Amino acid sequence: MTAKSIYTPLSIWMQLASLFFTLSGMHGDLLVIRLFLFAAYMMLLINSLLGSPLWGDSQADGLPLDSLIWAVVGLYVHGTSLVNLLNDERYVALNENEEALWYLFYRTGGLSRRLFKTIVAPDMEFVTLDGDEDIPTEHYFYIIYHGRVSLKIYDGSSTDLKVDRILGSAEMFDIAHVGFFDHSSIFVKVNLRCRTLEKTQFFRFPRSAIRRIANHQFAKDVMQALLLNTLSKIVEHREMNRDNPVVCDPIFSPLQPREQPISVMPGSGRALQKPLLHIVNCIYRSFAMPWPLGKHPAGIRQVLLSPPGQNVRNPKASSTAPTAFHSCDDNV
Repeated sequence: MTAKSIYTPLSIWMQLASLFFTLSGMHGDLLVIRLFLFAAYMMLLINSLLGSPLWGDSQADGLPLDSLIWAVVGLYVHGTSLVNLLNDERYVALNENEEALWYLFYRTGGLSRRLFKTIVAPDMEFVTLDGDEDIPTEHYFYIIYHGRVSLKIYDGSSTDLKVDRILGSAEMFDIAHVGFFDHSSIFVKVNLRCRTLEKTQFFRFPRSAIRRIANHQFAKDVMQALLLNTLSKIVEHREMNRDNPVVCDPIFSPLQPREQPISVMPGSGRALQKPLLHIVNCIYRSFAMPWPLGKHPAGIRQVLLSPPGQNVRNPKASSTAPTAFHSCDDNV
């Protein structure tokens, strides 16, 4: 039995490819991962074209077709993804009404312009109603932009008035449509009657659309924050007797310089103004040593988990599906 010999290292291209493959596993930013994988397959492509000689032998005797094909496929897959990720960082133009609503979503939960344009804007309607006009709420969800609304809440189908208050700018209704409440919740059982007190402008969403937005994996945290803001205003109304809400909330006003997103961060809309600095920042922020030298970020893939009734494979699931939050069943 002959002893196995240790060969000299392969070409510099193979060493660089191995390095880039290793670095791709030490970063958590998807753009950085794609960048290193693209670089690794580029090294494999060069190696396929120039050969993979041992050190000291710089001659390539043939062309390894299989390696060449896999290198091209890898470049295409990761290259197209890299381009799309970079395109996501481009500045997204919004019209005047979309801009105002984005300020609300950004200030409340940090939703980027790209995500707003993709998830929220397609279903948004900007409507204006005159004073003393009924507001249809059965099939629509509203966010008040400018003006005030008289809200009366009745117990079921009866005429028993439970709540009579005035809603102002940045408040929303009917919150039962977002799908965060159990069917036995008071928010679902009551009936709303809303009238404008003056000429009022709204951001309006169909019931099915706002339910989909509220449970979208990238927007649900923002919608929950908006819901908390609305509930806090209800508490303020009851406990502090605040009956004169603002007509136009400053939350819809343009961002101050101190509120602008950090330019090198993903989603800022300005990352491509300094692309190299953006990539370096992402490499630095997402770097993590492998276990046991570093701590694994627990649950990094589990943000895609959806609540009961929200089918990730079918984002247009029926609105009759179970709601996200459930109360205990008395029969259990």
